[in-house]
Amino acid sequence: MSFTPLDARSVVDLVEEDRLDTDAAYRFKYFSKCIGFTSDDIQRLKDNETYLANVIENAVFQVFTKVLEDDSSKKVLMSRFHGYDGPLVTDIDEMNIESEIIVHRMRRYREGLIRIFKGSWSDDFVCTLALLFKKGWGNEVDDSHDIHNSTFSQNLRNELTRIILESNEDKMHYEERIKLVLTISKVISVLTDLRQVKTQE
Repeated sequence: MSFTPLDARSVVDLVEEDRLDTDAAYRFKYFSKCIGFTSDDIQRLKDNETYLANVIENAVFQVFTKVLEDDSSKKVLMSRFHGYDGPLVTDIDEMNIESEIIVHRMRRYREGLIRIFKGSWSDDFVCTLALLFKKGWGNEVDDSHDIHNSTFSQNLRNELTRIILESNEDKMHYEERIKLVLTISKVISVLTDLRQVKTQE
């Protein structure tokens, strides 16, 4: 099923508020209309798929480098998480970008983002995302540390914006860079909002 936002004529009148908290696809369509995330944005992501994969790799490295400057974030990132069976770092002063647990986190975060940016944004895709978020996928820390997840999201937005606007190796026109940055910002906003859905297993 292709992406179809709610009818623009009367989005407020049409909204069924009781569905917003439990129906991921419905909430996505409503939220997308409110922020202007359209099929043009989805096409832009597809057109820049290879470029974005490279940008995401660089951005994720920069995000983790930045958050590791904060001891509070380090403490959270030291904990074991689903899918990681490797060694833990017991001394916070020894935690760094090359620690095995951080390398694993970066790889998971990077690969997840690339899959999301390549996504179809169909109803099934959005519902699957919401369900995975409910299970903890996509959060670098658990739900008891929302401030750290917010920090990750904002740092990711900042780094993607900086890299795309500052780089000229791809020869992309500046106007196209601006459009791509705006699209990425919308995606991150959508992902943040989908985490609020009380989806059913």
